[in-house]
Amino acid sequence: MTAEQRASRANTRMVSLDPPKLTVADAASVLDVRLAAALDGGFEEVTGCVVLRRFADSARLTSLTDHGDETGFEAFVNHVHIEDMLDDTTSQSELLKQTLAYAVCVAERLSVAFPAKSFEIIVSVDDSHTVRFTTARQDQPSWLADDLEGYEAEAVMALVVPSRN
Repeated sequence: MTAEQRASRANTRMVSLDPPKLTVADAASVLDVRLAAALDGGFEEVTGCVVLRRFADSARLTSLTDHGDETGFEAFVNHVHIEDMLDDTTSQSELLKQTLAYAVCVAERLSVAFPAKSFEIIVSVDDSHTVRFTTARQDQPSWLADDLEGYEAEAVMALVVPSRN
């Protein structure tokens, strides 16, 4: 499945960037080893929230109430600035490709690790290329606004990872 097929929504600014259409196999093969290593530890549940294992200790030091709800907590804890993990000389097109490859790999790994849960992977591009994820919850709204066009300064895409059940 490609990022485009998983994308439930993207704003016009993201569409204009013409993000690469990566299958899971493509994403895994092009993902920079530093970004792949960030996923190697897998995930952990902390206070009922799914977090990247590499952030589990800091998640335990963060209060759930400081972020409004579990969705806000996960969005805060699980955000990665892609450019911080790559060389300063990485081109903008390569940075976008790595951002999407990371997002697709996160989606696939979450799907395998938590087949009964649904997730939303959030890709944001402005000064920074950021990927974060949250668990889709019936009783909580998405971390993103319904109207993605309201994010005028950033390109935004949400990838939906449906439960396998």
